[in-house]
Amino acid sequence: MDIEERMVRLIMGKSKLELWGGIIERLEGLGFRRVDGGYAIRYVVRSSKAVELAKRMLGDLVIKALIEDLAQLPDAEKLRRLNELMNMRVKPRGGSMVEVAGVRMNVHVNNNGTVELRAWLRDYGDAVRILEVLEDAGYETGLRLDGGDFEIYVGMYEIEKDKELTAKVCEALKRMHEETVSKG
Repeated sequence: MDIEERMVRLIMGKSKLELWGGIIERLEGLGFRRVDGGYAIRYVVRSSKAVELAKRMLGDLVIKALIEDLAQLPDAEKLRRLNELMNMRVKPRGGSMVEVAGVRMNVHVNNNGTVELRAWLRDYGDAVRILEVLEDAGYETGLRLDGGDFEIYVGMYEIEKDKELTAKVCEALKRMHEETVSKG
């Protein structure tokens, strides 16, 4: 468990894959995704899904009490992290998103203060299809590799050209600002 990144991951050798088959199917049903890497396979669940998973795991009061008691032991770091993960507040999804030509994109403010709309896809073919949809709607877009994902972006100049899109982005920025102010 990685509390800072709000992530739960399971790493196993490829030799154990068949042995863990049933458990892996259940993990995928809980939102884990497979990441291959050399001799090991990782199953990862991130962000709100990790918090939701921890809450479900500790939803039974007896199990929660047991985990809290065991977390008091000096060598129970993973249990303490599980408990901490369960108590995290999850930011509601979609607060910083706008729809552009039927595509949901995140509003992102760069370090220099410019605004971009971004969408991430794992599959290159899907990314190209989304690019085509946006370009057919008249938006100039870009595609860049971001880790293992493909990031589609629409720059600030393109946002400013479309008054309706500008209004949507400003509304999303206002929601983001209000959420930040409410956190203190």
